[in-house]
Amino acid sequence: MTSQADHELYAAAVGRKAGFYLPYFRRAADRGYTPVSWNWATFFFGVFWFLYRRQYRWAAGLTLAALLVGILAGQVALAGYPGLGTTLQVIFLVAVLGVYAPLNANGLYYRSVTARVEQAKAEFAFDHKRQLDVLTLRGGPNLAAPLLLFVAIVLVTFVRPAGMLQ
Repeated sequence: MTSQADHELYAAAVGRKAGFYLPYFRRAADRGYTPVSWNWATFFFGVFWFLYRRQYRWAAGLTLAALLVGILAGQVALAGYPGLGTTLQVIFLVAVLGVYAPLNANGLYYRSVTARVEQAKAEFAFDHKRQLDVLTLRGGPNLAAPLLLFVAIVLVTFVRPAGMLQ
């Protein structure tokens, strides 16, 4: 992010909240690594934030990890140690979703946006206007993905087939 053209590309890729993320992106680019920083949105919304910011791999990975920990906790409880299973789940939730993800979310997002910008630059070399158009179209937040996940969770949690005992 050394030039004004790069700044425009990053802003197009981020969309709303570019004013919040671009200073962090500039620090990361200047330092050569992503500094640790706290992201409150990730702390409160977790996987939903990753989906909203088009971090689909991280959202899937965190969801899969949470499911696997839940299965492991269930197996531990079935083995006769229910307290240990609950403890495993709490440790996972606090360590990964409550600490690791919020501390690294901005850096993960920077890497993702950088990859999108570099892809647009390679795909449309020497055509800055086309790069901006593509990043604006493909970039920015995605409200549909977290809303779909929320609706799916509500449906699975509260809607039961007719005739099923409550």
